[in-house]
Amino acid sequence: MSWRATLMAVAFLSLTAISGCASRGNGSEQAEPGLPETTVQVDNRHRANVNVYLVRGGARQHLGKVPAMNRDTFQVPHTFMVGDFVDIRVVADAVGGRAYVSRQVRVWPGDEIKLYVSDRLPASWITVRTP
Repeated sequence: MSWRATLMAVAFLSLTAISGCASRGNGSEQAEPGLPETTVQVDNRHRANVNVYLVRGGARQHLGKVPAMNRDTFQVPHTFMVGDFVDIRVVADAVGGRAYVSRQVRVWPGDEIKLYVSDRLPASWITVRTP
């Protein structure tokens, strides 16, 4: 095989491998088989929209935005749920204002986290319910 044919074969195999990886995605959208869904329900009673984040150790995961005076539910990515349980904090960051950072809570796969964002951010609270 000539040098040029070898180079073309390596380039083809590299592109094939890259396209195979790209089609899989990062896996956070697809549920892992056998793992129950963990959710965060946010009831935003604040006068501003809030961005919702999960914090585990030094890792921060953006879940989404909840408009003022609305509710929304987010699925915790399976990549965030490492092992049997995780200790996390939930952050509600008011757009153009301050942020509420919850106390640290222990969450197991399948738990339902409920965050109530008060109009007075320091009065907000969090609960975890295991079904």
